[in-house]
Amino acid sequence: MNEKKDDLVDGVKRLGGEVRKVSNSTALAIAAAIGVVAALGWNEAMKAIFALFLSAEATPAVLVGYAIFATVVAMLVGKWAKKEDAQAASAS
Repeated sequence: MNEKKDDLVDGVKRLGGEVRKVSNSTALAIAAAIGVVAALGWNEAMKAIFALFLSAEATPAVLVGYAIFATVVAMLVGKWAKKEDAQAASAS
């Protein structure tokens, strides 16, 4: 009887671990989806700012300029985040 009980307890523990893995995966997927929505919002804001300062029409040159600017900003933010992460890691 104890052996069956131990098998049942082990099975429940394994199932709990699998549920946690699925929960983590779901949470990561939701966070990624929210990140995409935020990025799209920022994209629209940046396009509106560019339209105000450059022209109302989205010519290819304006779109390329926007893409280059957005890429540079993304790279700078990425470098800053990496630097902050390295400092936090070395502090702990």
